[in-house]
Amino acid sequence: MRTLSLVRAAGPRALLASVLFLLVLLGASRLRAAADAAPFAGVVLEDPDGRQWDFAALVGQPALVVVADRSASSASVDWGRDIGAARPHSVGLWVSPGKVAIVSIADLRAVPGFARGTARWIIAKMVGEQGQGGPPLLLDWDGVVAGRIAAQDGVPNLRLYESDGMLVLSDSGAATPAKIARLAAAIDGLVGAAGTPAPAATGAAKPTATTGHEQP
Repeated sequence: MRTLSLVRAAGPRALLASVLFLLVLLGASRLRAAADAAPFAGVVLEDPDGRQWDFAALVGQPALVVVADRSASSASVDWGRDIGAARPHSVGLWVSPGKVAIVSIADLRAVPGFARGTARWIIAKMVGEQGQGGPPLLLDWDGVVAGRIAAQDGVPNLRLYESDGMLVLSDSGAATPAKIARLAAAIDGLVGAAGTPAPAATGAAKPTATTGHEQP
């Protein structure tokens, strides 16, 4: 009765305004959830060799995305190395059934257009020297992914996503033991400490030139 009295006192206009306000809040919440669930929709990036990697290939795949600009490149390598050592059976390269895919992205929006060729050559040389043990390094010339995840400049930025695209963990800065332990625990929650057994492969997996999907 008290609630009914308050509604009558407020009047129909106030009631309508309250309902509209609640609907706006609900809509904003759903929009934020949708943005988290599809943070890389339509994103296609290239590696230093010019091969195209389509993020649509990661649909249904848990993923750890690491974004860093030039000044944070060494620190981002530390993240990949340390989590790979902590959970060697739980992380893999790009599309890795039963594992969390590690995707490393170089934020190159600060590189002017005339210097991109030189930058690509330097990065390709560095990646070649590091060997094939690390995840693919993707070149984000326009900072598309960095912008979508609100990446900080000068530090590695990490985002761990569930297989449905929902954000599980967000971190940045140097790879300290405490941060690695927290990330490892989050990965365990997605695929377990030993990962989910993947089907046996019949040959070496590699991306196609146009879609980024792996093929035997």
